[in-house]
Amino acid sequence: MAEFAASILALGGVAISAIKIAESLRELSFRIKYAEKDIARFALDVEVFGTQVSWASNTLDRRLSNPIQFQAVEELKEHNLMGQMASQSKDTRRRIKGIKRKIQGVKSNYDFLTKCKWAMFNKTDIHEITPQMESLKSSLSLTINVLILDETLLKDQTPETIQETKILLKLIEDQATVLKHVKELYSERSPSGINNIRHPPAMVDLIDTLIEISTRIINDRALPVLDPQLQNQSSSTQNERSRPSSHNFPVSLSLGSPVGYTRNRSENRPGVIGSSQPSSQRLENPQPDPPVSPQQSSVTESRVTARERSAGRSLSFTPISSVPSRNSKGRSSVVGMQGDRQEVEYSIIRPMPSRIRLDKTHTFSTLKGYIKTSLGPKEITAAVDKDINLSIISETVAKRYDLEIDPLREDDKYPPVEVGDDWRGECLGNVSMQWIPEETSSNWFSIPCLVYSDYVQGPILGKDFLKKKKLYERAWRAERQQER
Repeated sequence: MAEFAASILALGGVAISAIKIAESLRELSFRIKYAEKDIARFALDVEVFGTQVSWASNTLDRRLSNPIQFQAVEELKEHNLMGQMASQSKDTRRRIKGIKRKIQGVKSNYDFLTKCKWAMFNKTDIHEITPQMESLKSSLSLTINVLILDETLLKDQTPETIQETKILLKLIEDQATVLKHVKELYSERSPSGINNIRHPPAMVDLIDTLIEISTRIINDRALPVLDPQLQNQSSSTQNERSRPSSHNFPVSLSLGSPVGYTRNRSENRPGVIGSSQPSSQRLENPQPDPPVSPQQSSVTESRVTARERSAGRSLSFTPISSVPSRNSKGRSSVVGMQGDRQEVEYSIIRPMPSRIRLDKTHTFSTLKGYIKTSLGPKEITAAVDKDINLSIISETVAKRYDLEIDPLREDDKYPPVEVGDDWRGECLGNVSMQWIPEETSSNWFSIPCLVYSDYVQGPILGKDFLKKKKLYERAWRAERQQER
């Protein structure tokens, strides 16, 4: 009887082992089947990140070269934060190049053996570099937006500059939140269970110092702008230059959201801009948000990136970095509810399409509105299609509305546009249109557009424009009620 029971247990063990082996083989076959798409997706993700870091680094260099030295600049130099971020940027780029070489080794030939290699490929480096990429982006973003906030606070305080301050505080709050999550990933005992990451203690210190400086400037200078009653209290705090108290960082919004201020997540992923003539766009892969150029050299600029990140986070907004002045690499915009524009760069970390396909037989619906120009608001009729993701406009139309075209740099990579089988055009640059629902309205938002040759007309507004329009309609309705 004992022998019979032992035989049954042995057979059961063999059966369980066979099931586990079958599951492993099934999982491996699934990885092999989708290896080609997996390789391409990851390669594009790394490529887009590298471009974003270049934008942010160049932006920071230009802002720090400003002859007017703000409090934030002095703080950054005092703590040698710029040197630390430069070192992190160099190390991250070096590791990205190494990963690219590995990818290229298996990407050159998509045969069965190659797919097997990728399925069994050691992705430790990929998992390790993810928090490093996130940290670098968010650190640059927070630093640049703090510089912009410091610059804004030097202006004469008007309703418009106060509104800019409130928007910047919201961006800084979100960026600090992202950095706190990144710091967890660098901890030796991460709550997310990611303990195999080579965490540099210097990065943890850098994150803490950045948040500390941001909090100090907000407490000393920004909050008194929002509430004059805090002016006396802040002046003494600023002279002492004491370390911030142990309150939560989002003190910037502790006064409550201002009237007319929408706590939106800056969904400025470009709405598409093409032509009012029949033509349709189909993206072969999702498109990262294209950058857009500012129209005025006096606008306040900053940069944000929206992305829902994995690794145990539920954030729907991940700021990236603020923007330099004119001729920077790529920009789009976020605006205050009442008054001057606040320029904001955008990038969505999604795979970049290899091309944009336009179908000449598609018919769009239309929408009338106004755009801001140097000569005042001009009426425009735009095509609308909720399935379009990328903003497109022709060079001629952009010049007709006096939109300044920011040419692309040598290392900018944007997909060509194909119209049927007759025409193929490369991207020439980028612009930003400011959309107003009514000629007399003071509330508007920016639409980033990529500029192509004249075969593509414009503008065509896509689903991102419709989402953004919905966010701002609340402010427009409030504005009309106040007029009554």
